[in-house]
Amino acid sequence: MPAEKIETDLIDYSSWSLIKDIGKFLKPYRWRFLVASLLRLVSDISNLYIAYGFALIITFFSKYSAGQSLEYFWRIILLMVIAYFVNHSLRFSAKYIGYRIAEKVSLDSQFEMVKHLSLLDVAWHEKGNVGNKMKRIQKGGDGLSRILQMWINSFIQIGVNFIGMIFILSHIDRLIGFVMVVYLDC
Repeated sequence: MPAEKIETDLIDYSSWSLIKDIGKFLKPYRWRFLVASLLRLVSDISNLYIAYGFALIITFFSKYSAGQSLEYFWRIILLMVIAYFVNHSLRFSAKYIGYRIAEKVSLDSQFEMVKHLSLLDVAWHEKGNVGNKMKRIQKGGDGLSRILQMWINSFIQIGVNFIGMIFILSHIDRLIGFVMVVYLDC
């Protein structure tokens, strides 16, 4: 009997429905969320240059001979320092903007659900404890906030590192890049 009860309590809620709901609550903040996402994207792309710069320095010194100009080396170091500061400042800015939006989306969703509850019939409210209903609303809002924070914290970074590392490997050796694309495609 309890197993049947659990199955009937589950709501058919697809990932697409979740994305549509997040989009609905993000709509008033879409431009700021886009700015936060772009800042995080540029931050993670600049982070890739640091690894690429180290590879360039190693290649430079493997071919270096005494008396050769170090201007190329210092130019790479300067670009790496700039990439480091761009990475950290834009990452901080993206998190600052993105977390504020995530919190606003959480509050908006909770407000929308409380507003919906107030429109329901009184008989429905008498079926269960109000505290449990309010806690579910709070957990739902916190879940939306957590998803948006994961987008800013992890999803963009994973995507950039995934595509960027294949690009860097392809730039160094086309065969390795091709093998990586074929391996990941299978």
